[in-house]
Amino acid sequence: MWETWVGLHGMTDLRALSQPSLIASYAGALVFALALPLRTLLTVFFACSVLHIAQDGWWLGLTPVAAYIAWSVGARHRAEILMLAFMALVHAPLHYARVGTSKIFVLAAMLLCIAVGPQTSAMLRYLYNSGRDLRTCQRLLLAIVTGHCVFHLAF
Repeated sequence: MWETWVGLHGMTDLRALSQPSLIASYAGALVFALALPLRTLLTVFFACSVLHIAQDGWWLGLTPVAAYIAWSVGARHRAEILMLAFMALVHAPLHYARVGTSKIFVLAAMLLCIAVGPQTSAMLRYLYNSGRDLRTCQRLLLAIVTGHCVFHLAF
């Protein structure tokens, strides 16, 4: 359910569909996702994420840095929990407030999370644990999130 809540905060970008900057941000991120080596793409994704989250308050940009450190020393599960909790409880609500999201949209997002959240979580767990080669899915997800971050950083 929390994954759905975090993912939905990017839907606020749809309000800007008529802006060329939105299309440029997402298209550029998609080109990077397809063209760059995965390690380089991850570095770009990480840098954009830190800067975007720092828009909520510069010290909050340290949260993904702490999660990365936890991940790299072997505390992978704790890093995932830290980021999911932070994104769901801190970043998404601050993002909604920063972009002036209506209360109706937030209420609809909450209802959607209640309706499809458990299925989304189950699907993500299945994909994560299936052992399948998910590089294409990973690249597309990285492109979407990076496009979201660049859009909110640059425009």
